[in-house]
Amino acid sequence: QDRHRWMAANVAAAFNMMDQTAKIEDVLGEYNNLKKLNDFLEGKSKHRHIFIYYQRPDVPNDMGELVDAKGDPKIMITTGEHEDMRIKSRAVYFLRNVPDQKVVKADVSCDSDLLFGEMAASPLESLNTGLMDVFRPLVNNTGSVDWASCDTEQATEFRSSFERFTTDLSEGI
Repeated sequence: QDRHRWMAANVAAAFNMMDQTAKIEDVLGEYNNLKKLNDFLEGKSKHRHIFIYYQRPDVPNDMGELVDAKGDPKIMITTGEHEDMRIKSRAVYFLRNVPDQKVVKADVSCDSDLLFGEMAASPLESLNTGLMDVFRPLVNNTGSVDWASCDTEQATEFRSSFERFTTDLSEGI
């Protein structure tokens, strides 16, 4: 499917593995991985996001702490909860930009129904960077945001709250 190939190409590019795109397509096409991806794309998952890591899996040591398994890194797909996986270097994420239960078209390689991004090992740092460097300038530029459904006071209050949150986040990490 075109969408799966687009996802594999983005994963390959994010992890500097462009020469291994076919291998990543194969890994994403393995039964369990394909089921997770298809459930996600078809809106059957309770999650609007999915993460893909390229790292060594976690295993518990003698004291029950998670440590890196021996061997080579692997492509792993997760929703970020319930699985014993922690982000160690970076992650790729895909985000459904359609209503719940609406299918993301598999025969379309790239459109606004499925968004793609990368996250650093520290999700809070990635959040801070995104908010400060991407969203803050847009929110503060009154001409770039359509505030049609908000009166001036609501828009001002939102910008003020957003500014406090981004400042608190920056200072906290």
